[in-house]
Amino acid sequence: MKKVKIGTVAEELKMDINELIKLKSDKLKPDVHYTGYGKNTLLTEKAIEIIKLSLAIPLAVPNRIEAVVLREAKNPRWIYAKLNGSNLKVPVAIPRKLRGKLVGKRIYVDAITDASNATTYRHELLGD
Repeated sequence: MKKVKIGTVAEELKMDINELIKLKSDKLKPDVHYTGYGKNTLLTEKAIEIIKLSLAIPLAVPNRIEAVVLREAKNPRWIYAKLNGSNLKVPVAIPRKLRGKLVGKRIYVDAITDASNATTYRHELLGD
């Protein structure tokens, strides 16, 4: 798996490196798509494809948000979580294998916004 420095990708895309670092933290998964911090970040080829897609079609790639699980819902495929940085309590879709294991834990949630500006949330494992 070939990895490329974030500065090289920023030059190729004609972007400011600081904007690319912010985009990386919003869209990509650590240890899967990139390693390192700041300007010493190395991106995988898959990460570069995701970044290019998110620049071309912003709604195609969901944002990653950290959340704290508050409680389970009556439906076994859902939980309620508080999003980091806001007081929103939102329902989040989860894989069945995680039922009963997440209350009180920090998770990453994919925020999916559609064309009508409605946002739904799912656990990061459901996105792959």
